[in-house]
Amino acid sequence: QYTAMSAEDLASVIAYLDTVPPVDRELAPTALGPVGRALVATGALPLPAYSVARTRAESHPTPAPNAAYGAYVVRVSACAGCHGADFGGHEVNPNEPIAPDLTPSGAASWSRDELAHALREGVRPDGRHLDDFMPYRVYAGLTDLEIDAIHAFLREQPAAHPE
Repeated sequence: QYTAMSAEDLASVIAYLDTVPPVDRELAPTALGPVGRALVATGALPLPAYSVARTRAESHPTPAPNAAYGAYVVRVSACAGCHGADFGGHEVNPNEPIAPDLTPSGAASWSRDELAHALREGVRPDGRHLDDFMPYRVYAGLTDLEIDAIHAFLREQPAAHPE
C-alpha cells in the first residue's frame, strides 16, 4: 500500500520508529497448514509479498491544497486499497461493507468541511456514522492542508456513477 511513499517520507517514518522503545516479546512462528499451502500453490491465496509494486516516488509534491498533492496523500494513505483503483467503491471482502464511492458521484460531492468531519469524526453529512471498518481514527490526524488536497483530488476524479 505504501510503495509510492517518497524517500523523504519513508526516512521520516524510519526516524520516528527509531524513537519508539523496542518491545521485548517473541512472536509465534507463522506457518501455513495443508489447506493454506494448497491455496497458495493454486493461486487462490496470493501472498502480499509477491504482489508488491516496485515503485517509489522520488520526492513528494510540494504540500499545497491542490489535486497534485492530494493524489500523493491519497496514494500513501492507501485509499484505493478499499475504495478501488478508480475510487468508485469496492468490495474489500464479503464480510465487510462495500467501501463507498469517493468520486464526485459519492463522497467528493461533499463540501470540504463535510469530508473533514467524516475523516476526523467518522460522521457522514447525513449524520450516519461511518462503519468502523473505515479507519477514520487513523485519518483524524490529517492536517487541514492534507484534507484540502484530498478534497481537490477527489473532486477531479471522473464520477463512478454518473446520474
